[in-house]
Amino acid sequence: MRAEWIQRPVPALADTLPWLHAEAVTEQARLAVADEWGEEPERIHIEWGPVRGDWQPPVGARVSLLGTGSGGHWVAVVTAPGNPDEGTQVRLRAGVEVRQPVAARAIPRGHTLTEADIRYETGIHWGPSREVDFRVAAGWVTEAPVREGQILRRPTVRPARVVEAGRTVDIVWARDGISIRLKGRALGSAAAGEMVRVRTETGRRMEGVAQQDGLVVVYAGGTRTRGQGGGR
Repeated sequence: MRAEWIQRPVPALADTLPWLHAEAVTEQARLAVADEWGEEPERIHIEWGPVRGDWQPPVGARVSLLGTGSGGHWVAVVTAPGNPDEGTQVRLRAGVEVRQPVAARAIPRGHTLTEADIRYETGIHWGPSREVDFRVAAGWVTEAPVREGQILRRPTVRPARVVEAGRTVDIVWARDGISIRLKGRALGSAAAGEMVRVRTETGRRMEGVAQQDGLVVVYAGGTRTRGQGGGR
């Protein structure tokens, strides 16, 4: 059997297969997806597309994957053990069980989150867990209205900015244990730990790391600096 991924509309999916050894095939698919994504197999959830034909996988059937896994979508190539020409293809969608932060209530835009605004629920992300960043904490700010139960993640929520564009900032230029403190103006906004561009009072442009207290640290030699008139 020649393995091909034929583009067709995605059909309705189901949790099970109409096969005698469906559980074993699903477990093989779960292990294959876990290996591709670097996830724990027990966290992988599989949904199957319709099966065409009346072929029944025997005991020990092999499962390999076709496709990129984008959106959790694969084509499972199910073959008889020792005979790759005997088998079939079935579409599947794979997801990972994740613990995700959701809104405990409806929240307006521009609201600073408190612990009471956040609750955690177990859900399925259709794709590898590395695709999502569920970091959120009290003190973050909503960029849009949030409905109750909605997942809290960027860009809907963001860390509070400690540096605001156009504001005066203190800059520390550091190199080889030597530091110089300067005054300047922020050319962008940033949360703590993010990069931000600044301009000193003499007009020199630099790029540094925003600190929790609003200070911007420029590490000479490790971070680009620009002369007056430079831009990007």
